[in-house]
Amino acid sequence: MESAYKVASKDTIHLKLSQLKSQSFDFTHPLLQRDTFWLYTNARKHFGTWRAACKAVGVETGQKDIKSEFDHKIDWWPLRNDFAAREGLGVLLNHLYRKNVNLSAEDLKKSPFFDLYTDAINLFGSYDDALVYGNVPIIRDIEGRRRNLKEGVKWPESEDILSTALAIYTEEDQGERNRLIAEYALDDIGTKSPADYNLGKTLVIVDGMNVAFGRGDEPTLVNVRLVDEALLEM
Repeated sequence: MESAYKVASKDTIHLKLSQLKSQSFDFTHPLLQRDTFWLYTNARKHFGTWRAACKAVGVETGQKDIKSEFDHKIDWWPLRNDFAAREGLGVLLNHLYRKNVNLSAEDLKKSPFFDLYTDAINLFGSYDDALVYGNVPIIRDIEGRRRNLKEGVKWPESEDILSTALAIYTEEDQGERNRLIAEYALDDIGTKSPADYNLGKTLVIVDGMNVAFGRGDEPTLVNVRLVDEALLEM
């Protein structure tokens, strides 16, 4: 059943948070599942942060970190619901994909970077739409899950790349953003998509093992790309 709060208005979010306040709800440790996930996501959409939404109903979270059920910090940067943020997130997702970072919602949730996922929903309407906008291919398994997004480097190994890209995404000043891009040698950020690579001129190793062992998976350009990039960096 679809959550009643998936497309909730600001007033609806305010009312529900007020009700939760009377029930001794732990606002600093929300369980991001079902209704509470959508309350959290839409609170950021309408108030900028979960913390600001809590304050609007008289709940003071003080200096305590807001954490998910996996005990990772969330809500530690505000959602900027504007064109620049939308463009920036598209660029960030493309960059992280090219850097072979695991972009699955499951892995992001088990890290301090889960709000990349909630921001994508708020800025684009869905995570899939954000990925498409960022030229990130989506390859699904037979159950419809995004298979290729789980193939990259997981957190915490991906933390340095995620932190660098996030610093650029959340920087509001264009001059400072350009400085960060130059500092981290990301001047080509957002200029290539996987389709831009000339696979005919690169060394290719076909991933046929899955097929050979009857797993039902097919060799994919995702695997080819990862192998090519690894070899080119050797």
